[in-house]
Amino acid sequence: MDHDTEDARRWLHLELAGADEIDYDPTMLQPENDPDGARRSANERAALGGDIAAMYRLALAADERLELIAAEEWWSRAARQHDVGALFNLGVCAFNVQDFEAAGRWWGEAAMRGDERAAHNLTVLDRATGVRGLELQIKKYPRGEGLG
Repeated sequence: MDHDTEDARRWLHLELAGADEIDYDPTMLQPENDPDGARRSANERAALGGDIAAMYRLALAADERLELIAAEEWWSRAARQHDVGALFNLGVCAFNVQDFEAAGRWWGEAAMRGDERAAHNLTVLDRATGVRGLELQIKKYPRGEGLG
């Protein structure tokens, strides 16, 4: 992958995750910048203690290393804490593997929590595939239960 493409991919993921709000240096968890693993260990301890920003740092670092299962796991942990950005990113993960129904569910939940990007993606997903993510969420939570 050329440098420009790699930079564009990195910043796309940072933007998708709202990284400007979590003070993420895309190189901080790379092995050459964390040779003894201290930063990674500190982030893992913080994430396991419930720190959503640390979960994001770990998810983004895993994603950059193409460790997609690890990235999805950290976003799933943040989503369990009702983090809208994590819900959105799980939709992206599902969409990338063409699991459009799961993408619709994740984006539907994020949209119901106010994420405009997710609402936009639901519209695009509906037009492209016929999957109606918001309707799936409304069926799952007909009166908004479980979304608070």
